Amino acid sequence: MNTEMQKCTGEYPLVCLPFPLTRVDNTPRADRDMFPTNSIGTDGKPVSDPDLEPGRLALEQNPNLMYEHWDEYWRKIHGPKFIHKDDENDPSTDYVMLYNQVHRLTSGPSSLFPPPYAPMLGEDGKLSEHPSQMVPKYRRPKWDGMAHICYPSLSEVTKFFVTDKYKNKIIPDEAVFLRVALVFASAQYIIIPGNEVPDPIVMVKFYQRKGGTREEFQQKLLWDHADFVRDQTDTKKYVTRYALLLNIGPHDKNDPLYQEAGQKVDAMAMMSFKNMTDCEAYFHYDGNTTCSFRAIPVA
Repeated sequence: MNTEMQKCTGEYPLVCLPFPLTRVDNTPRADRDMFPTNSIGTDGKPVSDPDLEPGRLALEQNPNLMYEHWDEYWRKIHGPKFIHKDDENDPSTDYVMLYNQVHRLTSGPSSLFPPPYAPMLGEDGKLSEHPSQMVPKYRRPKWDGMAHICYPSLSEVTKFFVTDKYKNKIIPDEAVFLRVALVFASAQYIIIPGNEVPDPIVMVKFYQRKGGTREEFQQKLLWDHADFVRDQTDTKKYVTRYALLLNIGPHDKNDPLYQEAGQKVDAMAMMSFKNMTDCEAYFHYDGNTTCSFRAIPVA
């Protein structure tokens, strides 16, 4: 449903919880945030210094396998648990309308390493015969992936998080593979509807206003910026789905859905592509083209 239809019918969009997260590994706690009760060991207790005690981690003890094991565990072990109806009295799956996982591809485009890509050349303008001396430092993105969970309303969100399955089965499992997460309630507006079977490549973009109120920023983003992006030639050519998620999380610290970190995000965009080639073509920007999403001014 596009924004015009939602406005005309008065139908409220789905309430979604974007859930950016980082993996459990042996990164020092000084270098990356940690939930104090996560990154647990085989004894079920948190490993406060995973760089000093990687052998205690329940997920994986071998640093060479930590990323692969995390990626597999989240998708193949945790995912099925999340959507599993534990018994006939378990209402948790009745509250969830959509559960997706967006896994970061290390070779995909990012704000830290966007296309166009170019070979590293020596002072003579040619490829080096000693590439081992020119390996650039890897810049690790803040998040390793994102869960995308949708509910009919905020009421179902609250009901889901107090179910026995979530409190007693899902939270302990999150502590195994999830180091830290950012979550905020959002209203999802579909600007470009996607295919019945979602396309595999998804680009996620966070928005944070520079001034004014969140409500003013979101209105401009939804009604002006989104239409401008949708009408771009490259958007029509490459983007198969485009959604805006506007932060509607509570400001009251006593609200069960309140999260301090969530106050820093005003909105988020999710764009889908058929393949990585289309995604990189869309985000390619050489300073001359005006169609690239990277060249579009933010509201």
